[in-house]
Amino acid sequence: MQGRPNLQAPVTTESAPPADVRTEHAWEAEAAALLKYVAAMCIAHDVDAETFMHSAWSTYVDARPGMREELEAAQLVAQLAALREAGRMGQA
Repeated sequence: MQGRPNLQAPVTTESAPPADVRTEHAWEAEAAALLKYVAAMCIAHDVDAETFMHSAWSTYVDARPGMREELEAAQLVAQLAALREAGRMGQA
């Protein structure tokens, strides 16, 4: 793929899937190897776990069009339900 950096080059053979692995879900092995690579980079640059997890989640959500809006709408519905249960907001 043009413009894509070779992210797997620095990945050790311990974290990369064996070359002869041919499974129905080969993407899972590639994703695991890439996550291990990114985690190792974050550790090498003293990125704390909370920042790493927040960045990973944000990247995942941003990669799915409309997901952030769906999550925000679900959170709003849950907040309104909690206010109604607490008697702090009437029902229409």
